[in-house]
Amino acid sequence: MAYIRKRGEKWYYTIETTDENGKRKRIVRVGGKTKPECERAYRLAMIEKDRTGRIHDARKITLSDFLDQWTEEFVEKNFRENTIRTYKAAITNHIKPALGSCVIGDLTPRGLQKYINTTSEEYSRSTVTVLLTILKRSLGYAANMCGYLMTNPAQPVQLPKHQAPKKTTHIFSAKELAAIFRRFPADHQCGLPVLLSYHTGMRLGECLALSWDDVDMKGKTLRVHSTLVGGTVQPIPKTSCSVREIPFGAKLHSILKAAHARQSQNRLRYGPTYQQTENNSICIWPDGRQVDADAMRYFGKFCKEQFGEGSFHSLRHTHATMLLEAGEDLELVSKRLGHANMNTTAKIYSHILEKRTRKTVALLDQIL
Repeated sequence: MAYIRKRGEKWYYTIETTDENGKRKRIVRVGGKTKPECERAYRLAMIEKDRTGRIHDARKITLSDFLDQWTEEFVEKNFRENTIRTYKAAITNHIKPALGSCVIGDLTPRGLQKYINTTSEEYSRSTVTVLLTILKRSLGYAANMCGYLMTNPAQPVQLPKHQAPKKTTHIFSAKELAAIFRRFPADHQCGLPVLLSYHTGMRLGECLALSWDDVDMKGKTLRVHSTLVGGTVQPIPKTSCSVREIPFGAKLHSILKAAHARQSQNRLRYGPTYQQTENNSICIWPDGRQVDADAMRYFGKFCKEQFGEGSFHSLRHTHATMLLEAGEDLELVSKRLGHANMNTTAKIYSHILEKRTRKTVALLDQIL
């Protein structure tokens, strides 16, 4: 049974259908202010019924509630832990406060575009990209998997044209490095991660996930094959190219040898209260607990307070810059850093390569 009628200044249509349990029910919806609008809305609702077998009342589902459903049903089942954490933080801190109370049936491409335009004026390009990705994926799920919507209102939304300023990576000076090593010696909880990144160019997660089993002290190489995310060691690093072997020198060999001896002493000192990590991690507290990213936040705070800029990632950039300035081959540096290809390395360190080119030209003037 289906019919259209006017109530007050609006037109309504009624459809009889079944719920998810097969129980018959009658749905009454607003179709518009005119009879033709209501007839069109009714036809679209019947198409939805034919396509999904049900009529979902999207006007009763808020975006906040739906995002909770999408996170549980799809995100947590299909993405890695770091992506899940990023999505949940973006939803909680940005999308829900701004759009959470809106019912998904009322969302329009224009309204969502205005939201993205506004956020692009307040937040970084990467943050806005994450927000738009979440909206497109979640509302696409609402339309294609749940049948809550006829179309995905976020699909046509675009990131505003943006001319991002060229990023400059902070490279620690010799004076700054000396201050860092004084503040974070090898026996400090931040010391070994700092020294590992400085001597090898590894990322923070890679340093924290490194195990003594990954280190060949005799051959002076270490194998990178995992990363620490949210306190959990993941077997898959940032990219497949990040799986690599990194040779290291006598200085790091001495540091690691002393650290191993120190940790053996701490194991005896703490006895049964010593908390051995599952992966025999290198970067641990004196009592054996895993050092995680939260513990390393102090390093970034120290850099900002002392130097005005810089972060843990600056150690990686410093390592690569020192190698390139010393004349090391770009391909070898790229492999050492775990980049997917040399173009990535060349793009990040283009200023170093330009400096080397100028030195080459000056050398040519001297010898030709």
